Amino acid sequence: MFRHRQADQAIGAMCASYVNSANLGIPVAVHVLHDTSFIVAAALFQMLFVTPLFLVLIDLDTHRGVGALWRRMLRLPFRNPVIAASATGLAVATTGLALPAEAVSPVQLLGGAGVPSALFALGMSLHARSRPTPAARTERRLLAGLKTVVRPLLAYLLARYAFALSGHALFAVVLCAGLPTAQNAFIFASEYRLPTDLPRDTVLLTTLLSMVTLTLIAYALG
Repeated sequence: MFRHRQADQAIGAMCASYVNSANLGIPVAVHVLHDTSFIVAAALFQMLFVTPLFLVLIDLDTHRGVGALWRRMLRLPFRNPVIAASATGLAVATTGLALPAEAVSPVQLLGGAGVPSALFALGMSLHARSRPTPAARTERRLLAGLKTVVRPLLAYLLARYAFALSGHALFAVVLCAGLPTAQNAFIFASEYRLPTDLPRDTVLLTTLLSMVTLTLIAYALG
């Protein structure tokens, strides 16, 4: 519809589907659901399964003809710190391995700086924001509507009528689906030197709109 290349289509798909399960999802789960297990599971699923899918679609478009395809795909999880860190953390948690303080302290220091750094980069990009074209504005509104309205409604219908969920479980599914777009969409667009206007504006719009939609979801199902 908007005549984007494959990599930009993948970023657009992230804008309409990838939820902010960590930075916003965990605090919301603590205060609204009083339980973080569902959000943590959703975050791991996104990091370990959904993220590699999007990165493969982006990589296939941005690195056409660069090296052997299978070799690039095998190296992709190790070249991306988000996937590598999630997989390593899951392995450590599963095995119950206790790492020495000398190994944990630097990781905690870097981890603590991760979210502020991403927010800082997003804020700087807003300073250089150019006026979007009418088509671009339409696209951003469409993605924001898909993310904050259509996705929670679809999650409700599937959870209730396809999986027969109710009560707290149904509330958790819909609340998670209603979370705004994660900053990962903006970060990945920046990393692959793709246009960042779309993910940047979608993150901003969905975050603002989610204040209303999450409140309505909590009022209706909580």
